Amino acid sequence: AVRCFEHALAADPGMPMAFWGMAYAWGPNINNMEIVPHQIAQAHLATHLAYLHAGNAPELERDLIDALAKRYAAPAPKDREPLNQAYADAMRAVHKQHTGSPLVATLFAESLMNLQPWKHWTPTGDPGPHTREIVAVLESALEKWPAHPALCHLYIHTMEASPTPEVALPAANRLRNAMPGQGHLVHMPSHIDILLGD
Repeated sequence: AVRCFEHALAADPGMPMAFWGMAYAWGPNINNMEIVPHQIAQAHLATHLAYLHAGNAPELERDLIDALAKRYAAPAPKDREPLNQAYADAMRAVHKQHTGSPLVATLFAESLMNLQPWKHWTPTGDPGPHTREIVAVLESALEKWPAHPALCHLYIHTMEASPTPEVALPAANRLRNAMPGQGHLVHMPSHIDILLGD
């Protein structure tokens, strides 16, 4: 990790989003919420370095860095749920400020999904605590950017366990051939196909 930081600094000392990207990648996601302490420490350091180099960065980049900083603490607490909630709250504010960014919509929706991983719907079809907001954010964004791979990906995950998985079929069809080199995204439409008997 240190060599990555040194390389990024040597390449361009004004690359705050490179550090943001490292910090984001080391963080939790719906498939792995159990991030180990050394990853949190690396992410915390990367976020700090991003912040230090963000003085001349565009407002959107500074806002994303500030929001991501809410997700990490060193030393890492045993209960990370308050940090995940703080990040989601910060991303809600960023989303309100930057309505024209599909990246922001994606990150905000994902931050909410991480508050209830794989629990967006109950077995009886009731929405989870954050599901309505997740759906609203994704559907609004997909109206503007219907073929955006990340938005399609998250919408499939959000709706696959819902009482109406078929509403995600357009997103599945758009994603189907959008990124042929990305195995995970290539298989994602099957999450909807299988539920529809295809």
